[in-house]
Amino acid sequence: MRCIRTIWIGLAVVYAALLAWHQPLRGPLSEDELRAAFGAQYAQMHLIEDAQARAFLDFFLNDDGRPFHMVNFNALPERSPEADEAAQTYGAFMAPRLLARASYPVLSTDVIVGLTNTLGPGVDNAERLVVVRYRSRRDFLNIISTPEFREAVQHKSASLDGWYSAPSTAAAMVSVPLLALIALLAIGGLGTLVARRRHRMVPRQSTKTLTHS
Repeated sequence: MRCIRTIWIGLAVVYAALLAWHQPLRGPLSEDELRAAFGAQYAQMHLIEDAQARAFLDFFLNDDGRPFHMVNFNALPERSPEADEAAQTYGAFMAPRLLARASYPVLSTDVIVGLTNTLGPGVDNAERLVVVRYRSRRDFLNIISTPEFREAVQHKSASLDGWYSAPSTAAAMVSVPLLALIALLAIGGLGTLVARRRHRMVPRQSTKTLTHS
């Protein structure tokens, strides 16, 4: 039936659009992209004898073109209007930029501190764990390499007593495309069932053949 065909074509278009938005399609970063993003600082970053700065640059140079997750351990300050406002300002800056790049928080939970001390030196006072999914390292770079981000990150610093961040693989996380596919198949199946039931309920018009002698 035409109605059922329309349902499945529409759902296929929706799923294709979701994949185009959610999945990285451009492959790994090129060195030219890094040069353009960092500008004059790119050459300096190669010369800096700082392990953390070098690891930061290597993170982009060794891009595999796949999604990743940024794991953040945040140390929370005492509740204050200033800290709340800074957090809201930073969130208002990041939220639309993350969403436009199919990037989003997948976990935000409070850490039970005092029970164990396995977070490592310098982060044993972290009180909140936040995991953010990024579609690609290119998307992450496009956010953090702008002057607007360098201004906005000051609000993040004002909203926290400190934080520790580390990128991780995305392989073990929940697959949004798979969940969406299951949901769309369920919608398609339900739509097909309803369409067929309505088709059966429509009375068939009997045709009479008139013969003239």
